[in-house]
Amino acid sequence: MAEDPAVLWDRYVQLTQIEAAFKCLKSDLGVRPIHHQLERRVEAHILVAFLAYGLTVTLRHRLRVHAPGLTPRAVLEKLAGIQMLDVTFPTTDGRRLVMPRAEPSQLGRSDPGMCIVFNKGTAKVSTTF
Repeated sequence: MAEDPAVLWDRYVQLTQIEAAFKCLKSDLGVRPIHHQLERRVEAHILVAFLAYGLTVTLRHRLRVHAPGLTPRAVLEKLAGIQMLDVTFPTTDGRRLVMPRAEPSQLGRSDPGMCIVFNKGTAKVSTTF
């Protein structure tokens, strides 16, 4: 059955995109086969892999716009060295508000890159990129 060459080309491009996605999952994200015993764990594993891939694609597109030439892998390598510290705030009702923070020196910048703003007992976290 002969098909339109344009349709065949589109399918070939889709195939290369799918292969690139699997390569990214295996190499950049380190997703490997894990043998689960329960169906819900298999579904959870697939969901986590899908979310990780979606975040990687989003990061790649944002980098293309804001930092051409920078790759998601390079960003992840830079972020891997960040040690997180918990900032804890007691609330008036006895609970604790915990916010992770990175040391500014680990980000390669002098400002923390994260601004915490309190408005009448609520906290809003704003991250600069």
